[in-house]
Amino acid sequence: MKTLLSVIALALLFTVGPSLSAQDGDLTQKTSLWIGGHYTTFSDYTKKVGEYKIGLDEFMPEFKVNYLGVGTDNIFRLDGHFYDRYNIDGVADVTIADQFSFNVQYRSLIHQLGQDRLEYMSTREYFHNTGSYGGKILTHEVLDPQADYNVHRQEILSEMSVLLSQKRNVRFYAAHRTILTDGHVQSIAGTHCFSCHVTSRTAEVQNNTHELEAGLQADINPDVTVGYEFDYRFFEPQAPDQVARFDVAKHPVHGGAGAEFSSRQVFDDTSVVVNRIPKSEKVGNKVRVKGNLGEKTRFATSLGYNRVENKYTEIYSGTWHGAVNLSTILSPRSRLVIKATGLRTKGTDDYRIDLPVYREGRPGPASSRPSFDYTRLSTLDRADARASAEFIHRLNPRMILAFLGGYERIDRYNYPADEDYVTSRLIGQGKLRYRQGLRFSGWARYRFEKTSDPFVAERGLFEARGREALGRDLTDMPAPWTFYYEREALHYQPITTSPTDAHEVELRGYFNPNPKVSLNLGLLFHYDKNGDLDSLDVKRTKFTPTLGLNLTPNPKWVLSTGYTMNHVTSRGPITVALFDG
Repeated sequence: MKTLLSVIALALLFTVGPSLSAQDGDLTQKTSLWIGGHYTTFSDYTKKVGEYKIGLDEFMPEFKVNYLGVGTDNIFRLDGHFYDRYNIDGVADVTIADQFSFNVQYRSLIHQLGQDRLEYMSTREYFHNTGSYGGKILTHEVLDPQADYNVHRQEILSEMSVLLSQKRNVRFYAAHRTILTDGHVQSIAGTHCFSCHVTSRTAEVQNNTHELEAGLQADINPDVTVGYEFDYRFFEPQAPDQVARFDVAKHPVHGGAGAEFSSRQVFDDTSVVVNRIPKSEKVGNKVRVKGNLGEKTRFATSLGYNRVENKYTEIYSGTWHGAVNLSTILSPRSRLVIKATGLRTKGTDDYRIDLPVYREGRPGPASSRPSFDYTRLSTLDRADARASAEFIHRLNPRMILAFLGGYERIDRYNYPADEDYVTSRLIGQGKLRYRQGLRFSGWARYRFEKTSDPFVAERGLFEARGREALGRDLTDMPAPWTFYYEREALHYQPITTSPTDAHEVELRGYFNPNPKVSLNLGLLFHYDKNGDLDSLDVKRTKFTPTLGLNLTPNPKWVLSTGYTMNHVTSRGPITVALFDG
């Protein structure tokens, strides 16, 4: 049983000055301060129910501050919220007419991460015909069972816009964002030969991201605006590399070591860097054009190119991307909105992987000493196209009806192997909005998605039982056993968690019986399935009711409460990864 109880205490909302505002010449000011706190009590597994909270079993103070100053031609705003020492957000911005604007934001949050105890990774091969245990064994070892895993994320964003010329509305804008993450996560590594030995250790996280964006836009004429945008992003991990120890290759039964066993490994009896995060750089360019086509049609388009490079290996990929948005008035009550996006990614160049020859120098026929060298093709190499059209019609002053149809297609050029894999999706949606003044508003929506050939893992989830499935007689084999690489032929059943059919119904309403009371109700039902797999039938249902109530007894007090339940039922496959099976 996992429970979380949060109690908001000492909730106080007050204002400075009469009627929430104060007049000082041409300046109107509004200031508010919220002081409170929260207390959390947990039972059982706290990392799951308090995933984004510190979750201390003690009272913790909390406060919010808001300030708004409005002058004749300028606005200044300051908002801040302190929840705990890791969950903080604040924003300050100033606007001077249409000449200048500046915004700075700070956001901080903590992500609590649980520890996988690996207790499901403990088994050994059993021979039913002899009633004895074999040599294949899977073991696990948690090297730091008391570790506390969490990652602290901080983000600082600043944006600026300056009007350079009023004649052509020439405007320069720039933004800079810094993301800092630090903490500790769980690192899992596995070794082989002697046993499938899976180990867990603590890895330090310390990543810095800097992003710079700058652009210039101007009006070509009263109907057309063009702009150019440059984007630069740099990511650098600063934590020490994670190192894992790989066991000595030994016989799985009597423990003897020798060339026969080490010849099957890429490396053994050594420490190796694992889970290394690459230092990367992204450079992007984008051109935008927007404007009017006549009196009833408005359009917006963009075309850009991004290049991403791994600075450790100098491997890079490039992407062309574009978008079109068209909105046209069909009649005084009808409007049509058409959207289309596309991208073409050229992944990294073909890369030759050179591995040691399997059992090199060992006795037996040449077939028992294969080479596993191969050319790696980029799975990023793809084309992605999406288009939709939405028809919006006002039935009467209170009701609006909308129908949306869409199509999506993804061409993966090197998956699986050097084959093309195409996923297509049809989307349909109907939505009815209703509004009765300020007293009641709401909508009802139905959406469906039909997907053809969703992404699957082609290697196979299950392994066929019995060596006869290899199509070979044991007498033809170099030894009376099956090599691990030969078991690839036993794999079957490509697997995916993506549905082929999805249906969603949403109902939502807002009711305001009087200026002091507002009530909102919502209900979401989602169902999806995938029955196209040979031996699997994947299904999922999601039921989410919501309720919210706001009470305003006077201009100085607001009482808010709400309830949300998320009930999910899923049916899917599960398999245990044993001995490469």
